[in-house]
Amino acid sequence: YSDDAGVAFTYRQMPWDDDNWQHDIRMIRPCLPSGQLIDNPLTAGTFASFGRDVALDGNTAIIGDPYAANDLGDPGGSVTFLTRSAVDADWIALSGEDVSLPLGIAAYEYFGESVAIDGDFAIVGAPGYDEKKGRAIIMRRNGTSWFSADTLLGDGAGADFGTDVAVETAFGKTYFMVGAPGFSSSAGQVSVYQWDDFDEVANKILTIVDPQWAGTGTNRFGQSVDLQVTAGDSLRLAVGNPYQFDNN
Repeated sequence: YSDDAGVAFTYRQMPWDDDNWQHDIRMIRPCLPSGQLIDNPLTAGTFASFGRDVALDGNTAIIGDPYAANDLGDPGGSVTFLTRSAVDADWIALSGEDVSLPLGIAAYEYFGESVAIDGDFAIVGAPGYDEKKGRAIIMRRNGTSWFSADTLLGDGAGADFGTDVAVETAFGKTYFMVGAPGFSSSAGQVSVYQWDDFDEVANKILTIVDPQWAGTGTNRFGQSVDLQVTAGDSLRLAVGNPYQFDNN
């Protein structure tokens, strides 16, 4: 987009027109200038990553910018939280005083590669963290402010933990789902966590693997993930694997 900063567009569903979708015209621009994006050496140009992933819940939105520069000028990543006062109101980016991102975002961790939000919880993936072990940061809202509540870490270099994330709160419980498609030589792995309100941490309750294609380079189990809470203790999970190959 212009100035290589990236842009996100909003769309509106029209109940007066058979629930068709209409381009809302308004644009959400990054509150960070394009100087915080990195030049892409493969194209000798700048790479606009604002809008790499987006999430929306009610009047709160998150936009990922995984190539935004960190404090040292390296591509570490960032996310922007936005709010609006009503459905017809403009989106406004929250200031740094209202969003406490994790300190020391490392170069090439790609924080903001994936984002998800539901209610007072959000989760942000950083699959490049620590030699691509990856991590996911759980953010929690307190009043009108967001802060880092817990950090989930990947297993082993190259796991790409945090490539995709999901969160849902229902029946008084909150669950998180994180994909690690590079785990075990790209066999892939998915982890599911439940939030503990007493200890204020997310505890892993389920690990899903697909080992049949390990080491073949033809598998990325966990490249995309989603979950739905269907009852008090029941979950419905969806896992994408775009590279699985079967000679048969």
